[in-house]
Amino acid sequence: LYLERYLNYGLTRAELMSGKPLIGIAQTGSDLSPCNRHHLELAKRVREGIVSMGGIPFEFPCHPIQETGKRPTAALDRNLAYLGLVEVLYGYPLDGVVLTIGCDKTTPALLMAAATVNIPAIALSVGPMLNGWHKGKRTGSGTIVWESRQRLSAGEINYDEFMDIVASSAPSTGYCNTMGTATTMNSL
Repeated sequence: LYLERYLNYGLTRAELMSGKPLIGIAQTGSDLSPCNRHHLELAKRVREGIVSMGGIPFEFPCHPIQETGKRPTAALDRNLAYLGLVEVLYGYPLDGVVLTIGCDKTTPALLMAAATVNIPAIALSVGPMLNGWHKGKRTGSGTIVWESRQRLSAGEINYDEFMDIVASSAPSTGYCNTMGTATTMNSL
């Protein structure tokens, strides 16, 4: 550790030389990705937990991913998140890392990065979004959006109805609430 390079972290020399573990918090929260927005708040609680257990927390953002906002695919974003986190974990003096995961892109990206660098890691899955309702019918992310797009294209519903259905399908933060890749990844 090049101690002189890290004094600008706002830590004292005594803190840096205390032998306390330096624990990263790799959080994927962003206003750009509503499915992960709550990670911003969750990271504060993780920080408090690290301090209460005698560690020194270092929070940093990971590349934001919003699957539904990226077309044709967000797979490249997964790769960017992976590569970015590998560089952070390899290049900074961390003893371990807490990963806030959720969607089917952030989960593998962060887990693969921690495994690549071979650093102790805890993956904190933050849960799925709530299911929604539209005209008495339960709606979930994913399938209902594609079905509604087909109905809009066929002239069965108008744009306002389409937007009502789509908006009902994602009523909260969290990863996609259907039995898809995000749920599968988070059940590992």
